[in-house]
Amino acid sequence: MWSCQGCNYNKGDYPYRVRDLGEQRVIKADEDNPRRHLQLAENSVDLTHKTPTGEFNIQLLRLNRQALLRLRAARRKLSESSEFVAHGMAELLSARLDVFEARYRPLLHQLRVGIERDYEQVIASVTRMIREAAKSELLDPDPDRKVALAARKEYLRSQGAIGPGLAVPRQARGGERKPRQRRRTRRRR
Repeated sequence: MWSCQGCNYNKGDYPYRVRDLGEQRVIKADEDNPRRHLQLAENSVDLTHKTPTGEFNIQLLRLNRQALLRLRAARRKLSESSEFVAHGMAELLSARLDVFEARYRPLLHQLRVGIERDYEQVIASVTRMIREAAKSELLDPDPDRKVALAARKEYLRSQGAIGPGLAVPRQARGGERKPRQRRRTRRRR
């Protein structure tokens, strides 16, 4: 199952089937329906949990981090604007030409032809613009990142999700990744 780089990094090497994890497991969308555990908060772009497994995933993967909140807000705007544009286009395409004054009929006809020709291109352009606007993680650092990581670490510790063989990823420990040095081994002859 594919996941975004941020979620994959937050998950780290957290075990999936190494031992019986009960509710403290990563949701695998190909085996379990995420909607059973997670939902969007009403009138918000925050994820909330329905189950303890959902709460664990929100904390472990930081599913309410700024980049994801911006992406959800952009998707919501795209969906709402697409519906608005689609309604206007449908009205324009369904309007009978004979109800308009003769001088407006050629313009209406040109608009219809243009809409039909350019629809896919316009939708693709709007979608691309919104996606680019949502990718501002490097431009807009998350001001609550340190506090959120500390709260996440405390939550995982309280759930027993940090212990032997279960470590918080380096990012949450505050350290940076250091490149691994290769061990030089001598071949035995």
